[in-house]
Amino acid sequence: MAAKFKLGAVVTVVVSLGAMVAIGAIFTVNASPYVDVDQALASGGDGLHLLGTIQKPTIHADSLRREISFDVVDAKGKTMHVDYHGEAISNIGEADKVVAVGSVKDRQFVANKLFIKCPSKYEDGRRDAAKSA
Repeated sequence: MAAKFKLGAVVTVVVSLGAMVAIGAIFTVNASPYVDVDQALASGGDGLHLLGTIQKPTIHADSLRREISFDVVDAKGKTMHVDYHGEAISNIGEADKVVAVGSVKDRQFVANKLFIKCPSKYEDGRRDAAKSA
């Protein structure tokens, strides 16, 4: 009876370790850190997360073709053109920061997803309160 119990415990530990290794491998493959313009150009892979500031004068949106294009500047000051094809993003003109997910083709970033950060109406209140204090 003790041998069966030990064998069951060993099997449970081995299966648990295998599952943890599999989950870790899946996470590592799917985890994509933010990249800057130079890293995006050098990597050439898919699923890159390009982080930067949208240059508002360069925004061009074509709602009929479901396209948005703009230039983004990374933290190092490097600029890259972004082309996005997908669902319309109505508040792109209000956005400050963007994370474009996609790949580089012909030295331009082709995004299949955009995550934008718009300034919060509450941030202005905090700034005003800090100035008056």
